[in-house]
Amino acid sequence: MADQLTAQELAAEAKNLVVDIAAKQKETAAEHAKAFDEFKKANDAPNVLLDANVLYSAPLRDALLELAVTDLFKAKWTTDIHCEWINALLRNEPHLDRSKLERARDIMDQNVQDCLIEGYESLIPSLELPDADDRHVLAAAIVGHCDVIITQNLKDFPATALTPFGIEAQHPDEFFCNQLSLAPGLVCAALRKVRARLKNPPKTIEE
Repeated sequence: MADQLTAQELAAEAKNLVVDIAAKQKETAAEHAKAFDEFKKANDAPNVLLDANVLYSAPLRDALLELAVTDLFKAKWTTDIHCEWINALLRNEPHLDRSKLERARDIMDQNVQDCLIEGYESLIPSLELPDADDRHVLAAAIVGHCDVIITQNLKDFPATALTPFGIEAQHPDEFFCNQLSLAPGLVCAALRKVRARLKNPPKTIEE
């Protein structure tokens, strides 16, 4: 009888131990979730507006979009920016098929979350830039709460015009270097995927 009671006591203790472990696991999971939420708030991915001249080049466009889906940053653009890079490509390379470029545009819009900025047009006349035709880009960046404008034409977006709105212009080379320092593994993996898709002609790592 004593042995039977001891076995029952052991079973009860084991059950209590399992309950305690489960409770501690839930508590630990909750703590991790809270810490992760705090980390996300402290390290919120920046909103980044992609100018037409960085979307013009297919490899550069592909690299930026591959990085965007890693959530390192939130890529943004507008229908005006789409029109600008597509029309520029067709002017310089008239043999290209407009429908294919528009399909690329649609795929971008469908696969990058919250990418399209709207409702910025009324802000355009109040802005000043060296090239008035670039004002729509800054207006979109302001309305879209963007932190950075990625552009190859830095002279068209001087700090004096952007700083009052908390916006910075970066060349794509600088932007990629910054992302590489933040998350080298993610960036290298993304760029390897892009390089693997370049088959005509194929590209080496150095290129």
